[in-house]
Amino acid sequence: MVKIKTKIFYLLAPFLLGLSLGASGLNAYTGHYIDELLFRLKNLEEQLAGNQSEIEQLKLNLIDKTHPVLSAINVYATVIDDNLTKLEQEQVKIETIKDVKQRLVTMLGQELSKINFLQLALILDGREITADKIIFTQKVNLLIVKENVLNIYITCQPQKKKSNTLGYLAK
Repeated sequence: MVKIKTKIFYLLAPFLLGLSLGASGLNAYTGHYIDELLFRLKNLEEQLAGNQSEIEQLKLNLIDKTHPVLSAINVYATVIDDNLTKLEQEQVKIETIKDVKQRLVTMLGQELSKINFLQLALILDGREITADKIIFTQKVNLLIVKENVLNIYITCQPQKKKSNTLGYLAK
Protein backbone atom coordinates (compact mmCIF):
# COMPACT_ATOMS: atom_id res chain seq x y z
CA MET A 1 0.00 0.00 0.00
CA VAL A 2 2.88 2.32 0.67
CA LYS A 3 4.21 1.64 -2.79
CA ILE A 4 0.88 2.59 -4.36
CA LYS A 5 0.82 5.90 -2.50
CA THR A 6 4.33 6.79 -3.59
CA LYS A 7 3.56 5.83 -7.19
CA ILE A 8 0.51 8.13 -7.11
CA PHE A 9 2.68 10.94 -5.74
CA TYR A 10 5.21 10.37 -8.51
CA LEU A 11 2.45 10.50 -11.09
CA LEU A 12 0.75 13.55 -9.53
CA ALA A 13 3.99 15.51 -8.96
CA PRO A 14 4.51 16.51 -12.62
CA PHE A 15 0.83 17.36 -12.89
CA LEU A 16 0.96 19.54 -9.74
CA LEU A 17 4.23 21.09 -10.87
CA GLY A 18 2.72 21.91 -14.29
CA LEU A 19 -0.38 23.26 -12.63
CA SER A 20 1.60 25.55 -10.30
CA LEU A 21 3.95 26.71 -13.12
CA GLY A 22 0.97 27.40 -15.37
CA ALA A 23 -0.86 29.28 -12.64
CA SER A 24 2.19 31.42 -11.82
CA GLY A 25 2.78 32.14 -15.54
CA LEU A 26 -0.86 33.08 -15.99
CA ASN A 27 -0.67 35.23 -12.86
CA ALA A 28 2.42 37.06 -14.20
CA TYR A 29 0.77 37.66 -17.57
CA THR A 30 -2.55 38.86 -16.16
CA GLY A 31 -0.77 40.85 -13.42
CA HIS A 32 1.01 42.96 -16.02
CA TYR A 33 -2.24 43.40 -17.92
CA ILE A 34 -4.10 44.33 -14.71
CA ASP A 35 -1.38 46.86 -13.79
CA GLU A 36 -1.74 48.44 -17.21
CA LEU A 37 -5.52 48.60 -16.82
CA LEU A 38 -5.22 50.15 -13.34
CA PHE A 39 -2.83 52.79 -14.70
CA ARG A 40 -5.30 53.61 -17.50
CA LEU A 41 -8.15 53.74 -14.98
CA LYS A 42 -6.23 56.15 -12.74
CA ASN A 43 -5.46 58.41 -15.72
CA LEU A 44 -9.08 58.36 -16.84
CA GLU A 45 -10.29 59.17 -13.31
CA GLU A 46 -7.91 62.16 -13.15
CA GLN A 47 -9.05 63.28 -16.58
CA LEU A 48 -12.69 62.92 -15.52
CA ALA A 49 -12.10 64.97 -12.36
CA GLY A 50 -10.40 67.68 -14.42
CA ASN A 51 -13.24 67.72 -16.91
CA GLN A 52 -15.83 67.89 -14.14
CA SER A 53 -14.11 70.88 -12.53
CA GLU A 54 -13.86 72.52 -15.96
CA ILE A 55 -17.58 71.95 -16.52
CA GLU A 56 -18.36 73.49 -13.12
CA GLN A 57 -16.19 76.50 -13.96
CA LEU A 58 -17.91 76.86 -17.34
CA LYS A 59 -21.31 76.68 -15.64
CA LEU A 60 -20.28 79.44 -13.23
CA ASN A 61 -18.97 81.53 -16.13
CA LEU A 62 -22.21 80.97 -17.99
CA ILE A 63 -24.16 82.18 -14.97
CA ASP A 64 -21.81 85.15 -14.65
CA LYS A 65 -22.19 85.94 -18.34
CA THR A 66 -25.95 86.14 -18.05
CA HIS A 67 -25.79 88.77 -15.30
CA PRO A 68 -22.19 89.89 -14.78
CA VAL A 69 -21.69 92.18 -11.80
CA LEU A 70 -18.93 94.63 -10.97
CA SER A 71 -16.60 92.83 -8.59
CA ALA A 72 -13.64 95.22 -8.24
CA ILE A 73 -12.47 98.73 -9.07
CA ASN A 74 -8.83 99.46 -9.88
CA VAL A 75 -7.66 103.06 -10.15
CA TYR A 76 -4.42 104.02 -11.86
CA ALA A 77 -3.39 107.63 -11.31
CA THR A 78 -0.58 109.65 -12.85
CA VAL A 79 0.52 113.09 -11.75
CA ILE A 80 1.67 115.68 -14.26
CA ASP A 81 3.83 118.15 -12.38
CA ASP A 82 7.59 118.37 -12.68
CA ASN A 83 7.87 120.63 -9.63
CA LEU A 84 6.80 117.89 -7.19
CA THR A 85 9.11 115.32 -5.68
CA LYS A 86 8.38 111.62 -6.20
CA LEU A 87 7.09 111.37 -2.64
CA GLU A 88 4.64 114.24 -3.19
CA GLN A 89 3.51 112.68 -6.47
CA GLU A 90 2.90 109.37 -4.69
CA GLN A 91 0.85 111.18 -2.02
CA VAL A 92 -1.30 112.75 -4.73
CA LYS A 93 -1.75 109.36 -6.38
CA ILE A 94 -2.78 107.78 -3.09
CA GLU A 95 -5.25 110.59 -2.34
CA THR A 96 -6.73 110.30 -5.84
CA ILE A 97 -7.12 106.53 -5.66
CA LYS A 98 -8.66 106.74 -2.19
CA ASP A 99 -11.11 109.47 -3.26
CA VAL A 100 -12.23 107.66 -6.41
CA LYS A 101 -12.71 104.35 -4.61
CA GLN A 102 -14.74 106.04 -1.86
CA ARG A 103 -17.01 107.61 -4.46
CA LEU A 104 -17.52 104.36 -6.37
CA VAL A 105 -17.74 101.82 -3.54
CA THR A 106 -21.54 101.73 -3.87
CA MET A 107 -21.22 100.48 -7.46
CA LEU A 108 -19.66 97.18 -6.40
CA GLY A 109 -22.11 94.33 -6.94
CA GLN A 110 -24.19 96.17 -9.54
CA GLU A 111 -24.87 94.54 -12.90
CA LEU A 112 -22.49 95.80 -15.56
CA SER A 113 -25.31 96.24 -18.06
CA LYS A 114 -27.00 98.78 -15.75
CA ILE A 115 -23.92 100.98 -15.18
CA ASN A 116 -23.64 104.10 -17.32
CA PHE A 117 -19.90 104.34 -17.86
CA LEU A 118 -20.08 107.59 -19.82
CA GLN A 119 -21.85 109.26 -16.93
CA LEU A 120 -19.34 107.70 -14.54
CA ALA A 121 -16.47 109.28 -16.49
CA LEU A 122 -18.24 112.64 -16.44
CA ILE A 123 -18.76 112.40 -12.68
CA LEU A 124 -15.07 111.75 -12.01
CA ASP A 125 -13.73 114.16 -14.63
CA GLY A 126 -12.87 117.61 -13.28
CA ARG A 127 -12.94 116.64 -9.59
CA GLU A 128 -10.58 118.52 -7.33
CA ILE A 129 -8.25 116.84 -4.85
CA THR A 130 -6.18 118.68 -2.25
CA ALA A 131 -2.79 117.24 -1.33
CA ASP A 132 0.02 119.15 0.35
CA LYS A 133 -2.07 122.33 0.17
CA ILE A 134 -2.07 122.09 -3.61
CA ILE A 135 -5.32 121.63 -5.49
CA PHE A 136 -5.22 119.04 -8.29
CA THR A 137 -7.80 118.48 -11.00
CA GLN A 138 -8.64 114.95 -12.14
CA LYS A 139 -9.01 114.05 -15.79
CA VAL A 140 -10.37 110.63 -16.68
CA ASN A 141 -8.35 109.22 -19.57
CA LEU A 142 -9.77 105.74 -19.91
CA LEU A 143 -12.34 103.34 -18.43
CA ILE A 144 -11.86 99.65 -19.13
CA VAL A 145 -14.13 96.83 -17.99
CA LYS A 146 -12.49 93.42 -18.15
CA GLU A 147 -13.69 90.28 -16.40
CA ASN A 148 -16.07 92.16 -14.10
CA VAL A 149 -13.31 94.56 -13.01
CA LEU A 150 -13.48 98.30 -13.72
CA ASN A 151 -10.08 99.85 -14.45
CA ILE A 152 -9.98 103.65 -14.32
CA TYR A 153 -6.99 105.63 -15.61
CA ILE A 154 -6.82 109.18 -14.24
CA THR A 155 -4.37 112.05 -14.73
CA CYS A 156 -3.97 114.70 -12.01
CA GLN A 157 -2.74 118.18 -12.81
CA PRO A 158 -2.23 121.04 -10.40
CA GLN A 159 -4.67 123.86 -10.91
CA LYS A 160 -3.21 126.86 -12.57
CA LYS A 161 -3.13 129.81 -10.25
CA LYS A 162 -5.58 132.42 -11.34
CA SER A 163 -3.77 135.52 -12.40
CA ASN A 164 -5.02 138.69 -10.87
CA THR A 165 -6.11 140.70 -13.88
CA LEU A 166 -7.20 143.44 -11.60
CA GLY A 167 -3.78 143.60 -9.97
CA TYR A 168 -3.80 147.38 -9.98
CA LEU A 169 -6.83 147.37 -7.68
CA ALA A 170 -5.38 144.94 -5.13
CA LYS A 171 -2.70 146.64 -3.09
